[in-house]
Amino acid sequence: MSKIHEGKYRVCKNIIFDTLNEETGLVIDSKNNSAYEVTETVCAILKYIGKGETFNRIKEKIMNDYEVDEKKVESDLNEILEDLLKYKIIEKI
Repeated sequence: MSKIHEGKYRVCKNIIFDTLNEETGLVIDSKNNSAYEVTETVCAILKYIGKGETFNRIKEKIMNDYEVDEKKVESDLNEILEDLLKYKIIEKI
């Protein structure tokens, strides 16, 4: 797995997202007419990205919100960001 780290991202213009309940969220791609059910954590990450937060700041927020080990958060966040980039939900700026 490659390390993304650092930098900023933005949510692609064609993406709409929101939490559905305490455990899940929905991401809609209006360009491709597709929708993805995602975890509440992914929605939180997208909200942080929407606010212009960097990788390190998102990592800190998740560690505080979920009381999770830094290495686990870093690994999971890298994986989630890679998937979001792959599916063109976010882009690196």
